Amino acid sequence: MKDLKAAIMLLGEEGIGGDRTVGKGQFEPTFTEYKGSLFNTNASSYFVTLSMYLPSKSEIQKGLLQGENVSYDIEKRGGWIYSDFAKSQRKRTVRMFQEGSVFKNTGREFYGKVVNVAPESFKRHPVFRNGLAFRINI
Repeated sequence: MKDLKAAIMLLGEEGIGGDRTVGKGQFEPTFTEYKGSLFNTNASSYFVTLSMYLPSKSEIQKGLLQGENVSYDIEKRGGWIYSDFAKSQRKRTVRMFQEGSVFKNTGREFYGKVVNVAPESFKRHPVFRNGLAFRINI
């Protein structure tokens, strides 16, 4: 826990996101003790994502997006491949749920999937987009 607090303090000093070199993204964290289990799969009916999230088809079919308290925004994610083997090649675009989205907890241990976003013409190696949800029960 001491190392985690130190890492969060460093993020606060250095900043998170773009334009950190000009002082953006800085924050001053506060810490409180929590006695419950944030990651227990059956602890609550809903969860909030702290990361981008790309659900699998089975998660969508099981009603993850249904419920009166479900709330989300969708964002297109693309970008460029950074590789010695790929100069100026774009990743395939995927639509993902944004951080802070709220979904129904269906009791799974893990939510989301990792996908290969390399264009079909790029065969040197896979290019992965992490769509696993880093979630906290609410």
